[in-house]
Amino acid sequence: MKIYQPLQVKDAETGLWYKEWEIPEGMPIPDGMILVAPPETLLFPRWDYETGVWIEDKDSIIEKMKTDNDALKLKIESIAQLNSKLMLNDVKLTAENTELKTKADNLAQINSKTMLASIQNSKDIEKIKSQLENNEGGK
Repeated sequence: MKIYQPLQVKDAETGLWYKEWEIPEGMPIPDGMILVAPPETLLFPRWDYETGVWIEDKDSIIEKMKTDNDALKLKIESIAQLNSKLMLNDVKLTAENTELKTKADNLAQINSKTMLASIQNSKDIEKIKSQLENNEGGK
């Protein structure tokens, strides 16, 4: 059978406000021990001698909240640093994108001019061929 020994200070090893013991069935319960197990719904159960019930240890809750809060602050700081890096990368990518668009526009203009020159050259070649054919036919 399990019995519980409420403590006045937290156990240094377990961090609990009680110790759990096993005793044989039918053995008398020693003074200062209780049969009622701490409820699983309590994070930091502590025996209240005045009311005879397990209560939540508020100091332990506050300690846990401070620890959790510090951990969250570190995560927020880390996220803020990552966000700054992402913003810098975004600025760089935007600049590179603008540069690439300018280069693409320049290439498109060169391509258009090349196509126009090619068409003009084709027309000139046809004209010269036609003149050559007329000259050969007239001889």
